[in-house]
Amino acid sequence: NKALNIYKKTYSEDNLETAACYFSIGVENYYAGKYEDAFYNCSKSLEIRKKISGEYDYDVANTIISLASIYSDYQMFDDALDLFEYADKILTELNANFYSSYYAILYNQLGCLYYAKSDYPKALDNWKKALDINLKLYGNTENTGVAYSNIGQVYQGMGDYSRAIANYEAANSIFIKLFGNVHPRIATTNKALGRLYISQGDYDSAFKMYTQAADIFTKFYGEKHSDVARCYLGMGDACENKGDYLLALEYFRKCMNTLIDIYGVETTDVADAYDRIAGIYEIYQEYEDAEALYKAALNVYINQCGEKSAKASTEYYMLGCHYAIINDYKKAIENFRNCYEGYKV
Repeated sequence: NKALNIYKKTYSEDNLETAACYFSIGVENYYAGKYEDAFYNCSKSLEIRKKISGEYDYDVANTIISLASIYSDYQMFDDALDLFEYADKILTELNANFYSSYYAILYNQLGCLYYAKSDYPKALDNWKKALDINLKLYGNTENTGVAYSNIGQVYQGMGDYSRAIANYEAANSIFIKLFGNVHPRIATTNKALGRLYISQGDYDSAFKMYTQAADIFTKFYGEKHSDVARCYLGMGDACENKGDYLLALEYFRKCMNTLIDIYGVETTDVADAYDRIAGIYEIYQEYEDAEALYKAALNVYINQCGEKSAKASTEYYMLGCHYAIINDYKKAIENFRNCYEGYKV
């Protein structure tokens, strides 16, 4: 921000250095989850870059990819795809080398979009292209490890657990050589392995992976960090699946309280914790408390993701099940219908 102010005073708004600052601020906002600020700054960068360099420019293409990624995270997939195609068109017109960082970024972000849509074959195709480019350009670097981890996620989503584990292990092998045994990248892969082991029904291994991940994240970031909180959520999931409901409730509450301390109440991660706690309350037949938390989660999902989003639709389903359990069939049907309408979209 300081650099941006200096460039604006020195060169005026319409300057490539100013555009680069807007872009850098936008990228930082994006990784911090501040999508509105990210969109504003990347849009300003794009406006200046197109004005000075024209449409067919590498930095213009890169900025468009960033804007597309923001749309994708907002689940505005059609708009995101239009922008990704626009960026690809620019790179094609520029005769960009396939083995370039621009295409590596493009295919990586396209993989993220298709993964978010649960279109695993397309996600896999794009992430394999990103891996191929990263290996060709850089060898076994951090980005290559991330590509292996992404491919592991896809195979996990497809239920191909052996290939998922192989890719996660390839990712961690690179991260350990680069960073040693204690690094957030390793913790992130362990967290993914925790989810995989839950899918396989190996809850002890899942709990172990989440615990290792939480320990690493805590060493790097301290206890009040979202990655630590998400590990608590995974540990709670493992305990709940084992039938240890009181310990699960303890971890779900730790997750919720940590996230509220960081963000406040209006985030989807907090809503995820509400949903899990509500499920435990239901097991103990504390139906009023369960209903209140299901509704709180639903309101957050609607406000943050939209009423027809996958998150909101799933929560409508949970509320429908809740009302069916307490024999309020009219409300159950109403919520199941809302769930159906969301998933139709």
